[in-house]
Amino acid sequence: MFCIFKKILGGIILKNKSRLFWGSYIGFWLIWLIVQTFLYSIIIKLPQFTSTYDLLINFVIKGVVWLSLTFWLLHTFKKQLFVKTQKLFNRNFPKEFWILLVIFLIYLFISAISSKHGIKLISHPFTTRGGQLLGIVFGAGFFEELVFRAGYLNILLTKIKKWPAIFISTIMFLLIHLPVYFVSNMNISAWIINILTVLVIGTLMGWIFTQSKNIWPSIILHCVWDTLTFLLIA
Repeated sequence: MFCIFKKILGGIILKNKSRLFWGSYIGFWLIWLIVQTFLYSIIIKLPQFTSTYDLLINFVIKGVVWLSLTFWLLHTFKKQLFVKTQKLFNRNFPKEFWILLVIFLIYLFISAISSKHGIKLISHPFTTRGGQLLGIVFGAGFFEELVFRAGYLNILLTKIKKWPAIFISTIMFLLIHLPVYFVSNMNISAWIINILTVLVIGTLMGWIFTQSKNIWPSIILHCVWDTLTFLLIA
């Protein structure tokens, strides 16, 4: 299995860029592991901060780390991008985007009705307890799509075929979630559900990016999924 995966990865990026590509991801994964397991918990315990600000601090830290990586990827690999930086944000919203949006809305509302026996919005989305809405809307939908679809997938698509590129970027997307799972003390069933969800969402977001050649559709769909999951089902 390792040999097959290694063969797929072989020749993905030009030789002089391959170490930068994979090195950036490994470094990013390690930094995010440290942030999630050590740095974040240390910062929010400082006397100048209270629980009112802990989720905002997490949002700011994620923004700095993830946006910095996005800018670095787009600059370093500017000649190896499937969609050039200046064309990433455009007005192309293909029919596949609208179909997925409708499917997401129907599925999430049906899930909310079946799990809560009706549509019941979370009662504290903007309070301290529900302050993670900011992180869910922007921290996930915006930052994650920039790194993994506008960044890593955008580079991979110039070196290998569409579906292998989507598959590899989705696995990378899944692995970056593991630090959060480790510190969340989730049980086995929660691990399985979250892993399957991330794999499906990562694949769909990668696919819609290749169809639209526009980062907005994947950002919007990701935001819709996470926001409604939080508001309706959490």
